[in-house]
Amino acid sequence: MRHIDLLNIKLNQIRIFLTVVEFGGFTAAAEKLNMTQPMISKTIAHLEQELGLYLILRGSRKFQVTPAGMNLYEEWKHLIQSFEDSVLNAHSIQEGKTETLKIGTGELDPKDSPVIKKIRIMKSLLPGTDVFGECMELSSLVSYLAQDKLDLIVISKHMLPLMEGLEIDWKTIIPSRLCIYVHQSNPLYDRQYLDFSDLRMERFIVFSPEKDNSYIELLTALSKEAGFTPLISCYVQHEKSFTLNLELENGIVLADSYTDLESSTVKKFPLDIRNDIIAVWKKDRFRDSIEVFLNLFQTE
Repeated sequence: MRHIDLLNIKLNQIRIFLTVVEFGGFTAAAEKLNMTQPMISKTIAHLEQELGLYLILRGSRKFQVTPAGMNLYEEWKHLIQSFEDSVLNAHSIQEGKTETLKIGTGELDPKDSPVIKKIRIMKSLLPGTDVFGECMELSSLVSYLAQDKLDLIVISKHMLPLMEGLEIDWKTIIPSRLCIYVHQSNPLYDRQYLDFSDLRMERFIVFSPEKDNSYIELLTALSKEAGFTPLISCYVQHEKSFTLNLELENGIVLADSYTDLESSTVKKFPLDIRNDIIAVWKKDRFRDSIEVFLNLFQTE
């Protein structure tokens, strides 16, 4: 093995490599990091040169990570977060803070939502606690909670099956109902209300199963109860893609009222089906600051 000067390896190179592996390709990583695909590819090539290792297989129709690359991914995947945490903790110590709480919400969580408002109030009630927020796609929230990168996540109740095997507790914080979102180009738009049985011939825009299989299971169960099998228009990877595909007139969307995809061109039809917004945390990481957050919702 040739001599490797590890001091030449930059944290940003590692971050880009981890993102490429996590999101399954250069293009997806470029979108996530707001970089160009050629820049991502160039960075990985430079990292491979510095390490003297092949990390990503080239010329394959399917994205593949080499065994050496996967080993580094498993060893490094907590490195960036640990580095960021250490810097944040150092700042907290310098500023006299005694605790850090990280709360994760979905990408479509409204900017002026009850959750954001409660987080602001909590910061004022706990001056000794640094409270940080993270907005990301829902499946990533579950992953980050499992890896202790987040202390508390706010999700829809239907996602609880994704956390099977984790020692968690949860509590309803915002009552919410399932809704059907319909673009104005759809004849259903002019209806006063909708029942699920009215959707028999409609095409659904849905989460990709690998992103949120519990969503597919929920839609399938509701459709079966109404006596039909749902027609799938397209699978999407991110919450924001629901809005995009509604505007592209690719079908209808099943989502909760809290997410609220309604706009000047999209109408919301509430259903008589609960899908509450819940706060979830790992049992071994529960602490007073989480209890303060939960109690803020009980006062309403």
